[in-house]
Amino acid sequence: MSNQQDIYRRFFAQCREVFPVSMHPWNLDAMTQGNWAAVIMKKGTDVQAVWPYYLKKKYGIAYVTMPVLTKWMGPVFSPKIGQQKRTGIIREMIKQFPSLSYQDQNFPYENVDWSPFEWAGLSQSIKYSFRIDLEQETSLIKNGMIKQYQKMIDQFPREAFTIFQDKDVSSFYQKSQQIFNQQDLKIPYSFEQLSSQFTAAVENEQGALFSIKDGDEQIHSSVFLLWDDTSCYTHIIVDDKEKRSSNASFYLIWHLIMYAKQNLQKRHFDFEGSMIKGVQEVRKNFGAQPIAYHRGYRYRNRFVKLGHSFVSG
Repeated sequence: MSNQQDIYRRFFAQCREVFPVSMHPWNLDAMTQGNWAAVIMKKGTDVQAVWPYYLKKKYGIAYVTMPVLTKWMGPVFSPKIGQQKRTGIIREMIKQFPSLSYQDQNFPYENVDWSPFEWAGLSQSIKYSFRIDLEQETSLIKNGMIKQYQKMIDQFPREAFTIFQDKDVSSFYQKSQQIFNQQDLKIPYSFEQLSSQFTAAVENEQGALFSIKDGDEQIHSSVFLLWDDTSCYTHIIVDDKEKRSSNASFYLIWHLIMYAKQNLQKRHFDFEGSMIKGVQEVRKNFGAQPIAYHRGYRYRNRFVKLGHSFVSG
């Protein structure tokens, strides 16, 4: 373990409530095989901010990118550091990065004001996730859904189905792979990567795989759910295309919204983002509200920018 990682872990333990689950040390370890680092900003002995990164090299080019199955990986500030103090801290942190051809990361929600990053040389694009406020009354959460979804949930034959915590990650991966194959796409993560994340999440009591099956033991839908101190995330959702007419997938999501609120007592139910129109519409139909986050990036020169798609991955 590097000294940077050690400092990061201690800082995380002191203010873990400001870290999204993807930036928890166990996930960084699992998704990079421990090959991650962090820029640390300190004043005296106090840590002011940390900025984890995943450094890769390909064709002699060094770059920072997002690990697979990791939604956010950017700067996190001590709760003691206000917005006005962040400009100088961000500028100094960027100077501490190793020499890079490019850097491309999704920043956590708390980095609302992009100006200090812009002044420090980073460009950005806006992306969106969708969240449900779980601090509302249950009736308000349900009424936030479109009427069609409310009706499907109310009329769902619950006695004919069972929701359970699934351990069969292999079958879950195979079904995920089938979905990508149907779209002529390559699945962007391996079984080993998914299994590593699932194992680490369960061991740290921050994740579980939920499935819903019928009386014939046929699984209709599954959700890999992750959570941190404040939020639950629908990390991966896999539906059986041939069984969608049962509406079991909608009922499973509703069950997990209530599980997040009542059992885990979280403040947010987060669909973990998508810029795909059809996916966004489903999230909105559940009553989820958009929340923006930044993709931050910089290139050493325009030639590197042109070659980014060739060396990334």
